[in-house]
Amino acid sequence: MDQLPQRDHDSRLSGDEWHRVIVYPGLREDVLGRLQRGELSSWGRAVLDATAPGERVLEIGSGSGEISLALALAGRSVALLDISADSLAFARGCAQYLGVHVDVIQADAMQPLPFAGNAFDAVWSSGLLEHFTEPERHPMLADQARVTRRRVLSLVPNAASLAYRIGKDMQEADGTWIYGIEVPVHTLRDEFRAAGLQPLPEFSVGAHHALNFLPVGHALRNELARWMADKSDAALGTYNQGYLLVTIGVKPA
Repeated sequence: MDQLPQRDHDSRLSGDEWHRVIVYPGLREDVLGRLQRGELSSWGRAVLDATAPGERVLEIGSGSGEISLALALAGRSVALLDISADSLAFARGCAQYLGVHVDVIQADAMQPLPFAGNAFDAVWSSGLLEHFTEPERHPMLADQARVTRRRVLSLVPNAASLAYRIGKDMQEADGTWIYGIEVPVHTLRDEFRAAGLQPLPEFSVGAHHALNFLPVGHALRNELARWMADKSDAALGTYNQGYLLVTIGVKPA
């Protein structure tokens, strides 16, 4: 893959570029294998726990659709929205293989969402909002609040995660960072309030995954791995070292 421009606002990846980054050769087999074995990432579990069987759930910026497929297998009515037709086709093909139905919608997450108000019980995104500036996020969150009747859930890189922050800086410095502009976040609570949502307490997930941003064998990665080894996920949560920050906002009745 060609090296992508770094840090500059213009380095945001296009839908086609995101598809090439996310959907690597063999991903279909990997995704289907994990889903058939019932394996779910800690951030996927956070989305599952924030929704309920029978609810209509929309993922914005769905990429491979792996978590949404897990939601469909767990009894949610799922819709996926993405700017990439190829990514949506990938997710739809996986859904057909698994025998579950998902709705797919090709649209730009920065534009007004093509849904009526209160069309979904929950609207969520993972790895989306950090690629936009705060002024750009405001109308996006407001529109997500418009189309949900209950809650909005966002997962973004956690600015407090030491391993992620240092690993990202190292990759940007040596030209191996492939995700374009990506700004980690300390909190989205005020932005959720501005969108008319009542935020619940934030938390982070994926502390062990954050280590993957550091080079294999790096001293910091080794030390953090040893430090994490005897700690439960709940204990690690108290240190806020998870890769992803989870923000859930409830829509007032």
